[in-house]
This record gives sequence, C-alpha cells and structure tokens, in this order.
Amino acid sequence: MVVWLKHITKNKPGPNQMSILPKSLNVKVQQLSIIPTVLFIALLGAGLVSLYIDQLNKLELSKGRVALHWLAETGHSDLLSGNRENLAPLTAKSTKALIGAPHISAASIFNAQQEVVNHAGPLQVLPTSLLSSEPQVQLQQDMMFLSSPIRANNNGELLGWAVVTMNHEVTLVPKYQGIIATLIGVILTLLLLTFLAWRLTREIHAPLTHIQSTLEAFNSGKLDNRTPIEGCLELQRLGKETNQLGNYLQYTQQDVQQQISQATEDLQETLEAIEVKNIELDIARKNALKASQIKSEFLANTSHEVRTPINGIIGFTSLLLKTQLTTQQREYLRTIAHSSQGLLTIINDILDFSRIESGKLTLDYAPLDLRQVIEETLQIVAPSAHEKSQQLISLIDHDMPLQLMGDALRLKQVLSNLVSNATKFSGRGNIIIRAQQEEAVDNKVLIKISVSDSGIGLTQEQQAQLFQAFSQIDSANNREQGGTGLGLAISKGLVDRMGGNIGVESESGEGSTFWFTARLGITEGFSEDPYKALRGKFIGVLESNPISHLQISHYLEGWQAEVLDIEQETDIPQHLENTKTADTPLDAIILGTSTDDDANRAEYLRHLIQLSQNHWGCPVIVVTLPETLYDQHQGLSDTAAEVISKPLSHDRLYEALCEHIGLQAELPTSESSPVALATQPAERPHILAVDDNPANLQLVSEFLQGLGMRVSQANNGKEALDKCRRQRFDLIFMDVQMPGLDGLETTRQLRQVESDDYRTPVIALTAHAMNEQKSQLLLAGMDDYTTKPVSESQLAHILNRWLQSEGELIKPSPSLAEPDLEAIPAPPEAPSVFEIMDLSEALRLTNQKTKLAKDMLSMLLKGLASDKAQIETLYQEQNWAELESLVHRLHGGCCYCGVPQLRAASATVDGLLQKQFNDELEAPIEKLLEAITRLQEWADEHDLESLFGEETA
Repeated sequence: MVVWLKHITKNKPGPNQMSILPKSLNVKVQQLSIIPTVLFIALLGAGLVSLYIDQLNKLELSKGRVALHWLAETGHSDLLSGNRENLAPLTAKSTKALIGAPHISAASIFNAQQEVVNHAGPLQVLPTSLLSSEPQVQLQQDMMFLSSPIRANNNGELLGWAVVTMNHEVTLVPKYQGIIATLIGVILTLLLLTFLAWRLTREIHAPLTHIQSTLEAFNSGKLDNRTPIEGCLELQRLGKETNQLGNYLQYTQQDVQQQISQATEDLQETLEAIEVKNIELDIARKNALKASQIKSEFLANTSHEVRTPINGIIGFTSLLLKTQLTTQQREYLRTIAHSSQGLLTIINDILDFSRIESGKLTLDYAPLDLRQVIEETLQIVAPSAHEKSQQLISLIDHDMPLQLMGDALRLKQVLSNLVSNATKFSGRGNIIIRAQQEEAVDNKVLIKISVSDSGIGLTQEQQAQLFQAFSQIDSANNREQGGTGLGLAISKGLVDRMGGNIGVESESGEGSTFWFTARLGITEGFSEDPYKALRGKFIGVLESNPISHLQISHYLEGWQAEVLDIEQETDIPQHLENTKTADTPLDAIILGTSTDDDANRAEYLRHLIQLSQNHWGCPVIVVTLPETLYDQHQGLSDTAAEVISKPLSHDRLYEALCEHIGLQAELPTSESSPVALATQPAERPHILAVDDNPANLQLVSEFLQGLGMRVSQANNGKEALDKCRRQRFDLIFMDVQMPGLDGLETTRQLRQVESDDYRTPVIALTAHAMNEQKSQLLLAGMDDYTTKPVSESQLAHILNRWLQSEGELIKPSPSLAEPDLEAIPAPPEAPSVFEIMDLSEALRLTNQKTKLAKDMLSMLLKGLASDKAQIETLYQEQNWAELESLVHRLHGGCCYCGVPQLRAASATVDGLLQKQFNDELEAPIEKLLEAITRLQEWADEHDLESLFGEETA
C-alpha cells in the first residue's frame, strides 16, 4: 500500500505536463481493481467476525442453558421431597463438571421461598427480577445470569429456581483472536491486490508516459525522438503510430525547411532587385526634381526674357496708335497689339501651369474689393465681347460681403478665364456673372461666382475632360478661337488653392454655366452703408435688355431708391407728367440704348432728353455699348445727359446719378475699420516693430511713422520682451525668423506675461509662404500676418483692422512722382541691368520715397561683402542652422531694395534650407554668390546719390 502511494506521488505529473490522461487512467485502474475488492473483503471480514462472535455468544448461551437444565434436574427431586435438611449439596463431581467449565462461574438452587438451598462457586448478588415464573437471561456488567423455574410437573407447583452465573470475559479472547485473524487475512489480501494493481498501472502508465514525452518533444520541435514499443498490444500499436507520426513530421519539417530556404533565397534576390530599383528610382526622382527645377527656372527666365520685349511691343504699339496714322497702319498696329497680347497670355499661362504643377504657386492674402475685382475683369474682357455684340452683366447679392481678404490677382485670373471662354464660344447675347454667398463661418466666407452664356453648350463627354491640361473640346473651333488649353486647368489649380471647387452645368446647344467657389477672409468694418445719398429717390429705368434692366434695378434697390419701370421711350413724357402731378416727380431716368438705333431714333432720343431736362427738370443717364458710345456723345453733346459705357460700373452709375441729381456721393475707401488719429502725438497708437534686419526695421518704422503712429523698435525677441514688460503697446509687428528667440517663441513668452484684461495684437512679418505657416503662427499666439515686402497700404490695412475705434481711416500717403528712369545712365551691359537692380521697384516698395529707397539699398550693399564671406564659410562647414539664419536675413533685406536677381537667388536658397534639402544647395549657393558679386559690381559702377537724387517733398 505504501509502495503504491509512493509510486502514485512519484509519478504525479508537473504543472507543465499533460496530466489529464495519466491521472485519469491511474484513478480508473485503482477504482476498477482495488476499491471493489477492498470493499468486498472488508464486508466479508466484517461478516465473518460478526458471525464468529454471534456463534461464540450462542455457544456460550447454549452451554449455560445445558448447565442450567442439568442443575434443574439435579435439584428437582430434592425440592420435590421438601426436606431441606435432607437436601444433599452439589457433589464435587457435579460441581466440577458444572463450575469447572471456563464460562460457568457459579450455580445455585433456590426453593419456592427464594432461599438458596444448594450453591456452588462464588456468591454473587443476583438481580431481584431474575427469579420469576419464566426462564430469564439477564446481563449485568461482565456477568450473564440464567434462571429457570423448577416445578413438580410441566404446569405444576413451583418448587424453586435453578440459577447459573456465566462470565463473559472468558469468551473475549476467542472473539479478539477471531477479529485479529480476520484483519490479518483482509490486510494480506489488500497487499496482494495492491501489488497486482501497481503492476497493472505500471505496465499501462510507463508506455503512456513515454508516448507523452515523445509527443511533447514533437511539440517542442525535437522530431528525432522516438517512443519504445512496450506494453500491451494496444499500447504497442499506439507507440508505433506515434513513431510514424514523428517520421511524418520530420519529413514534413525537412520539406518545409527546404521550401522556406528556397523562398528565402528567392525573396533575398527579389529584395536585392527591389533595392536596386529603389536606388534607380531615387536617382531618377532626383534627376526628375532637378529637371523640374531646371524647367521651372528655364520657364521663369524665358518668360521674363520674352515678356520684357513683348511688354515693350505692347506699350509702344499703344503709344503709336495714339499718333496720326493711316487706316491701314492703324489696322496693322492693332493686329500687332492683339497678337502680342495673345502671346503674352500664352506665356503667362504656361508659367502659371508650371508653378501649379510643381506646387510652388503661393497665393497672396491681402484686402480686396469683390465688386472691384469683378468689374475690372469685365472691363478687360469687354472689348472682345463688344465686338460680338455681347453684353457683360454682373449681379452681386446684397448680403454678399464685398471687403474680403485673399488674392485679388488670382481671383481675377480665374474669372477672366471663364468670362473669356464664354465670349469666345458664344454669339450675340448676354454673359451673366453672378456672385453669391454660400456660407460664412467665423471670419471666413465661401463665395460662389458663376458665368452663364448662351453659346454652343457642352456634352457630358466634353464636360468630363474639360479641366484637363491641354484639353480642347473642339479642335477646329479652338484652332479658330486660339488658346493653349491651359486656361481651365490653371483655373482649377488656383481654385483648389483657394479652398473651393470649380464646375460646369451645360447641355449641348443650350449654353453653359461655369461656376467656382473660393474661401476668403472677411475684413471687419463697414457696418454702416456708405451708399446713403440715393435713399428714397425716385428713378425711372428704360432698358430693352431684360438682364441689363435687372442689373440696374438691382443696383437701385441696393441703394434703397424707388424704381419706376418704363417700357418704351414714348411713355417717358407721360410718366414724367403723371409723377409730377402726383407730387412724386422722377429724380432721374436711366436710359439704355441699342446698337440697332438708327439716326431717326437717335434724334428722337436727343429731343426726348432735352425735353425731360428742360421741361420737367429730370436728368437723364444714358447707358450704351462702347461701339455706339462715340455716336451717342456726338449726338447728345448739346444736352446735359451723362453717357456711361457698358459693362456697367456700380460706383460710376452711383456717382453719375448723385452728380446730376445734385447730391454728394461719398464712396467707401479701400480700407476697413477706422482708427482714431489723435491730434496730439502722445495720444497716437504706440506700435512696436521687431526685426533683426536693420533695413527692414527702418523701412517698417518709416511707413508706420508716415501713417501717424508712434513707433518703438526692437532688434530681437529678448529686447522686445523687455520693452513689453516696461510699457504697453497697442500693436506689435513681429518678424518670424530671428536669431536666439524667434518670433514664435517671443510671442509665446509674451502671452505668458500678459495680464488677463489686455491682449496686445501681434502681427507676423515673414518672407515665407504663409499657407504653410499660418497654423504655427496662430498656435504661437499671433493674431494676423502679412508678407514681405510690406507696403504702406498693407500696414494701413492691418492698423485699421486691429486698432478699432471711432474716427477717420488711416490712409497711405499719396505716392510721389516716379523718377525718369530714362535719364539714368546705363552701363555697357544695359540689357541685364534691370535684372540686377530695378530702381522703379525700389521706389515702389518705399512708396516713392527716394531717400528711404537709397538708405535701404545702401544698408544692403554695406553688408554684402561680409555676408558673401560668411555664406561661403558656413556652406563649407555645413553649418546649416547659421547659414539659414544668414540667408533668411539677407532675403528679408532684398525684399525692400529692388534687387530682383539677388532676391530670387536668396529666396531659392532660403526655401531649400527651410525644407532641409541640404544636398541640393550647391548650384543655388553658386547662383546666390554670383548675384551678390553682380550687385557689388553694379554698385561700384553707379553713384546712388545721382541715381536717386533728392527726395521729392
């Protein structure tokens, strides 16, 4: 048993072994082989012991009864005689035979009076209930008493009792002996069964353990292990199957390993091939980028070289057309001007497309007047439209914000493209330009501008390829109309950068509506309507073109004037008389004419206008197309009528009405919110200008002082913070890139030291594209930004936007007369002079202030030698951080000095350093050093005092 338990404990599987199968099998073997047998033997032993004890007890009782019967027979005759004295005692033989028995300790005979008449053995205290009429058996402690009545006959008189006393202790030893013998038998049987069960489980468990170990080895990857074939037939079969499984797994592993090795070799070869391809692609990419850069530079240089003579051709052609010419000469010159303008448009389109394709096109973010943008665009396209008797009509919703922030030039370029296409592919009729507001969120507005025509229309297939580059819908028609097929592709690129979409709605033969959206900023201010003079005035409108009539009525409704629709000229006198009689006379009449008017109708109109003015005192404004403008002026020269050319200008019509009605027309200025300008200098707004470039700092300070501001200067971020801690400023112009504390970190620290009740507006000054940096500026705590080079009008707009109070608008000082550039002596290489130095640009950047322009250029030239040496040294040392700071400072100085070549070269290097394209700097650095050398040579050959002269007062 102990050996079996030790075996079970010894073979108990660990926590990481498969314990379910061996444990369950051992338990089942023990349950089936030992437990039932043990139970059976235990029950059998218990039954035998119980039977043995019962038989001993019965034997003892039987012997007592035999003795009792003998004793009763012995005393029957004596008691029957009744002679107590003659009662013979129990004889020695009988006593010995009776009492000498191991289990009989005493024998007594009692008479009927319960008196002992005869006794043998030790005296015992008998139970009182022992002597009764019936035989009794009573137990008391270790004694058993048996009594039997003695009668004369079977049912006769009671003569007495025979009593036998038996000792139980005599039978205990045989009982114990029987129990011990039974237990020994049971134990021996259990030991034998345990041994047999142990052998059985060993014969089963050992093979299963080997099989388990082998399977665990297989699971861990040791497929060369095998299990011994042992045990019963079933286990031997199981062992053989396990070994066969190992053989199969080993073969499979070898096969898989071989396949993996082969696949690894193939993959390695593929990766090597891919690596080679990647290297080739990287080289090709760098070559492509270099080629693209060369192409862009080539296009830029070529366009500059080509546009310069073309502009000269166009300019001198325009001047020549104003001289006395024959008809044939005038036609030739017009052909030259038209061809030159077309060539210039193609060159500009190619350059813009190249910039969009390379992602280098950046948009300006400056104030713009949407109505002015639309009307100027229509004025440009109007001549070609009027040649085909087309009318350009603009309709702008009254709730549309007109003072916006964006790139007016690019917005005008998109609109001009769409309107030009509409005029090309349309016949006589109207071209309608509508502008409306789609949505407004915070300080941004999404505007939608559509151009509708009544031209040839487009099919669905044509619309699908409409905005692809070099795509022409109708080759024959486009050949006739001209164009490169880039206009709509460029427009799409520009609109995408404005955060909008572009599309078309058209059906073949039913005209087209091109539309685009753009997300622009809203310039705050203009809460009060500036067009107040015509409120409540009664204006009559006669226009045969319904859309043109709608435009004029739309203008008048916006001015809150009352409109009287007049159907034909003959109704005018009646309307004038009726309104005068009703005491609501017409204040003016707007009269539209047509190209179909003949001489008789023109004479009638002249007479009608004179009658209206002289008899009813009602002035007349004539609106006509340019081709009839001259005739109208000639025919109406003796009248006081005002003749206005189409496309109709909103402000021009307003001024004309106010002038003829006798009202003062106050048109809005181009700036936004008013800033109060105090008469005392101490009360003027106090501005802090921060820039590490002395030339830039001086220029900004000059502009701000010219706008009436008090200006403090700081050369770096630390100095700016010290000044902000000592005093409060109304606004700060902050350069973004400065050594030490840059503009972003300076603004962050400024916001931390500011009190909660006051926040100083901080405006960023940077030469980089703001589209990429705007989020960084706002996160740093800046409020707005403006790009370099900064003009006086830009600063005025910023001041008006952020310093809001009641008062007059800050306005830029009027530009001074430009100097006569033809008087400047040109060096031998005159064609390249203006690439190196552009005096007109220098004067324009300083608002025609010659002294300031000369000072800015002098400061730049003074540091060129040192900058050139440092650039060479830093590039050789590959000190990119200091090189970036130096080139950025140089580029900032170039932005205000009219040095196009140096500015372009420094901008290229600055951009590459910003993007960390350090491995592409070699050629741009060489060009930058060459540009510096050329500018130095130009400065050595020219006297700045004689070039700029004295500043005009």
